[in-house]
Amino acid sequence: MGFFDWLLGPRHSDLADDGLQQAIHQVMAGVDPRLQAMHGARERLAPAVAHALDYARSIAARQADCIPLQASRWAASPVLRALFARPEDITATVNASPDLREFLDSGGDGCGDTIYCIVAATPQQHTTLGTALEGELLRRDVERHSISFGDFRLVGFSASPQALQQRTQEMVLEALVLDALAEITASKARGRALEAEHGLLRHRLALMAQSRAGLNGLEAEGAHHQDVAQLRQQLSDNEAALAAAHSGSGWLEATLEQLQAHLAAAEESLPIRPTVLWLDPMNLMTAPQAANAAPVALTEIARPGRPLRLTFPAAIPRAEVAPPHLDFDSALRLL
Repeated sequence: MGFFDWLLGPRHSDLADDGLQQAIHQVMAGVDPRLQAMHGARERLAPAVAHALDYARSIAARQADCIPLQASRWAASPVLRALFARPEDITATVNASPDLREFLDSGGDGCGDTIYCIVAATPQQHTTLGTALEGELLRRDVERHSISFGDFRLVGFSASPQALQQRTQEMVLEALVLDALAEITASKARGRALEAEHGLLRHRLALMAQSRAGLNGLEAEGAHHQDVAQLRQQLSDNEAALAAAHSGSGWLEATLEQLQAHLAAAEESLPIRPTVLWLDPMNLMTAPQAANAAPVALTEIARPGRPLRLTFPAAIPRAEVAPPHLDFDSALRLL
C-alpha cells in the first residue's frame, strides 16, 4: 500500500475530507509523531497539505498516454528513439530493472499482460563542432548540441493507466514529505553541530583564560590576548546562531513551520512540468521549424540540488520481461 493510498478521491466529497485528515495524520506520523500531540498543529498544517494534494492531482491529471516500452516500437516513437540509442537498449533497460524484478517477484499487484510504470532518465548535453547550411552558405566549426540519456529507473508499477495516475499522485506526495523531512533533519543536524561547537569553544576559552601566554609569547607581543579575543568573538557568533536556531517554541515548532512552508510551496519544492525537446534523427537539438525536427514530449522533474530527471509513462508487455536467471551452480551447492 502506498504512503497515501485511497486519500485522493473526488475533491468535493466526504471522502476527500476524510482523505485530507488521513493525509495530515500520515504526514505528521512520517515526519515526527510528536506533532500529533501538539496543540493546533493539525489545523495549521491542513491548508499546506491540501495544497500539496491539489498539486499532486494536477500533475497526475496531465499525465500523457502510456508509450509501449518494447523494442519493436522504437522506430515509430520519437520518445523511444530519443532516450534509447538502439531498440535492444529498451529490452536491456527493462530487464536490468531491480525494481521491476522485485515487483514481479512479489506477485505483480494484480497486473495482467501489461505493466504500467514511469520511466525516468537523466539527460546529458554534449557540444560538438560540425557544419551547417545557412541559405546557400556552408559554415564550418558550428557548435551543435546533442543530448543523450542515462541512469534509467522504472518506478510506480501499476495494473492500469488509471492506477498509474493514482500511484503518480502518491509518489509526488511521498517526495514532498521526504524532501521536507530531509530539510528538517539537516536543520536539526546543524543545531546539534552548533551545540557541540558551543561546548568546545567554552572549554577552550576557559583553558586559555586561565593559562599564561606560553609559547605564543615567543611569536608576537599580545598574541595570547588576540587569541582569547578571537575565541570570545567565535563564541558570541555561535551563541547568536544557536539563539536563531532555537527561536520560537523549540524544535517541534520549527519542524511544523518548516513542514508547512515546504508543502505550501509544493511547486517550488518539487517542480514538475511538461517539456518538449526538438531533436533531429541524430539527437541533435534543433529548432521546431527545422525540416527533420521531431517533438519529444516528456515531463521534467527539477528537484533543487539534484540532477534533472525527464520522465514518461510507459506500458511494458509481460512478454518483454525475461524470466529470472537461474544460477544452477549456486543451486547445486545448496543440495
